[in-house]
Amino acid sequence: MEKVVTGRLSLIFSAYGSAAILNGLTGNGQFSILTTGDMYNEAFEDKGLPKNLLSRTMENGITVLESLLPWHVTAIFMSGTLGVPTLEYLPWAIFNLSSIALFFILSIVNFGGTKKLVKSVQNA
Repeated sequence: MEKVVTGRLSLIFSAYGSAAILNGLTGNGQFSILTTGDMYNEAFEDKGLPKNLLSRTMENGITVLESLLPWHVTAIFMSGTLGVPTLEYLPWAIFNLSSIALFFILSIVNFGGTKKLVKSVQNA
C-alpha cells in the first residue's frame, strides 16, 4: 500500500474506495467500518492526518452509500418501508449523491484543515 498511496489525497481516496468496496461486497456497514478503520488508522497517523478525517471518510464511503446499493440491508429496509425499489428512489437521494461529490471536492481543496498535523493539535 505504501508504494501506491504516497500523499494525503491518495490516502484519503484509498480509504474511501476501500470502505465503499468492502461495504458493497459484504452488505454490512458495521463490519466495513471496523475493518476500514483498523486498516487505515496507522496510515492516517503516519501521514499526520486527524482521526476525525478517517471517521468522515468512512462515513461517506459506507453509511451514505448503504441505501443506494440494492442488495444492502439498509437499502432493502428502505425499499420495504417506502414501498419503492431502490433504483426508483436513487435519483431523489439528493443528500447521498451530493455528499459524495462534496466529500471529494472538500478533500481536494483541504476544507476543514486536513493538512494540519496531529502533533500540532496534541501540543496545543
